[in-house]
Amino acid sequence: GGDRAGRDLLEGALASQDPVFRPAALHAVASSGNKQLASWLLEDHDDPRLRASERRGALADIILTRGTRDIGYVWMDRNFDELVKSYGGIFINSRTPALLTLFCSVEQADEIASLYRPRFAGTGGEIELERVIERGRNCGQLDQLRGPEISADFADLK
Repeated sequence: GGDRAGRDLLEGALASQDPVFRPAALHAVASSGNKQLASWLLEDHDDPRLRASERRGALADIILTRGTRDIGYVWMDRNFDELVKSYGGIFINSRTPALLTLFCSVEQADEIASLYRPRFAGTGGEIELERVIERGRNCGQLDQLRGPEISADFADLK
């Protein structure tokens, strides 16, 4: 249903207290892969009915969805200090590196290292960040070396 349907679904979720429907609808909106909807949710949507934990979940869904990953990553980088401050520092620091785990590029791993190593130094997220950087580099190197061969192998499985 596109952007309008996503906004309507979000409104329905926020109007609901149903413990099954509300989180499922919020997840559906945030993980839709719709770039316009993701940008609006992160940049312009400021509804007090959206709980802090739900906002964190939406950010995670946006970053962990291929079509909106870069939008979430840019937003997180730009708002990192406020994110840490508003969500209880120590807890967000230990969990945030996991949001960066699906990048598969040597260049992106290097960018993540330069941007986030200073931010996570001495925190509970430092080791996880190093794992994320290593996975991103390994994935990027594998993709560079064997990407077409791997894609062909998976295409043969159809």
